[in-house]
Amino acid sequence: MFAISGKSLKSFIQKNTPKSSKAGALVSFEGFVRNNSMGHKISGLEYRSTGPRTLRIGRTILKEAKKKFDVYELRCVHRIGRLKVGDRTIWIAALSAHRDEAFKACRYVIEELKKRLPILKKEIYVSDY
Repeated sequence: MFAISGKSLKSFIQKNTPKSSKAGALVSFEGFVRNNSMGHKISGLEYRSTGPRTLRIGRTILKEAKKKFDVYELRCVHRIGRLKVGDRTIWIAALSAHRDEAFKACRYVIEELKKRLPILKKEIYVSDY
């Protein structure tokens, strides 16, 4: 499951964290807006998505990861819109029998999303205000 959200991810994560009695590991990754970038203070970020194309590519990456790693389930949601420092930008969860496969799947998903996902990121600098 891959989704894009214009809302806070907190309740989404609570409702969508995968569970299974056959799983021995749940590995999750969360990205946050930090207060600096390359030596510049920032007050937030703005993410824009290309809509259906973004969803299609995100789903493709999750399918690839499921084939490549022994995981039962992969879930991911990426924020769009204007975010402030401390807000979650992305959440990835991998459910597997073993932690190593879950770690590898999460790592693969975040690296591929960063390379291929058509989401535009604009940094909002403190000096912009």
